[in-house]
Amino acid sequence: MIKSRSGNLRRHADPPSFIARPLGAGAISTYHFLHIPKTGGTSVTDFLRTQIPEERIYPGAFDHQIVREPEDAPRFDLYAGHISIGRAPGDPRLITMLRNPRQRLLSAFGHWRAVAERKRDSPKPGNGFVSQFLEMSLEEFLAAETPALKRVTMNLQSRLLAGGQYGTKKSTRAQVFGPELGDEEVLEAATHTLRNCFYFGFTEDLNASIQRLAALGGWPHPETRYRSKVTPSWARPTEAPEISEDKLKSATSLDDRLYAAAKDIYRERFGG
Repeated sequence: MIKSRSGNLRRHADPPSFIARPLGAGAISTYHFLHIPKTGGTSVTDFLRTQIPEERIYPGAFDHQIVREPEDAPRFDLYAGHISIGRAPGDPRLITMLRNPRQRLLSAFGHWRAVAERKRDSPKPGNGFVSQFLEMSLEEFLAAETPALKRVTMNLQSRLLAGGQYGTKKSTRAQVFGPELGDEEVLEAATHTLRNCFYFGFTEDLNASIQRLAALGGWPHPETRYRSKVTPSWARPTEAPEISEDKLKSATSLDDRLYAAAKDIYRERFGG
């Protein structure tokens, strides 16, 4: 099952019934960019913001904001950020980016370490989730049994694309809960999403991915050459420890399979 050995990746609520719609089912002018952490999503969001008027872009970027919107809240043409599948109202066209799973995970660790360092001397150092990275090694990060840490490490890309949900509190907004599916079901659901979403690209080929997105969206060819803004795979290269291959593989086993499948799906759907 896609859960921690203590069973704490599970979520009290069922995953959303909406996982993916056939290509073209969403309203043409409505898009949902699912930003998976450390995949170059900020660059994609920057591009989308050049194509859609600011007043037509949802001002929030997290599930904990969108779930608090009233039923009659205004609808927007773009919902971009760490917003789970099924959260954006209506039937928007889904866009996302994927990254080599192990590089993405190492980048995530470097990111949390950097955030913890920045907040070390802050009057408001942040919650315990961030501060724990001050003394944490990469080995400890990969081997962690605490539910919160496993929610930000274990096969994050697969779980989000299979219907996993970001936390709905500010303190848990980076954590992914669920879905309540077995490993093969998660992989099947995530693959289905890639086959049916409007577009997905790859961090390793970011500029070309954004160019293809522009063509699909009927937007002008980007004049900017986009480069990834993600944290390097290791924030401090001179301090990089020996990495346990088994622990790294365990945390990305499904994502590795999804990433390999995504390469074939991309060629089938978009060419290249």
